[in-house]
Amino acid sequence: MRRKLPRTPSVDIKEVGAGGIEVVEEMMGYDRAIVIDAVATRGRIGAIHILNPEQLKHTVHFTTPHRFNFASAYQLGRHFASRSMPKKVTIYGVEIEPRTDFTKGLSREVSTAAQRLATEIVEDLIRMKRK
Repeated sequence: MRRKLPRTPSVDIKEVGAGGIEVVEEMMGYDRAIVIDAVATRGRIGAIHILNPEQLKHTVHFTTPHRFNFASAYQLGRHFASRSMPKKVTIYGVEIEPRTDFTKGLSREVSTAAQRLATEIVEDLIRMKRK
């Protein structure tokens, strides 16, 4: 996305290797946030899901702060820091094969989907900038 998006002071691209609270903290102070992550719903590998935070409400669980998923952390942010939270959040999930281990590389299907998604998001951001 950095290579495809013309330099613009109104857009920050961040890579966050964390989850839950850390992701929500990175979103604070912005009007809009786009979150891209891998999802494993047993769908077609490489499929792209477009979600909003309200669609994740059923996954909210408050156990310990170190185990908050994105949905739980987002709900906390909306409750305790609503003025700092983005007004619009779009979540893109790229379907991966369900795994229990971490790998560095992407499958061909996921890599292709991620590249297509990056192009679509950049084009959307450019259109928004023109308005």
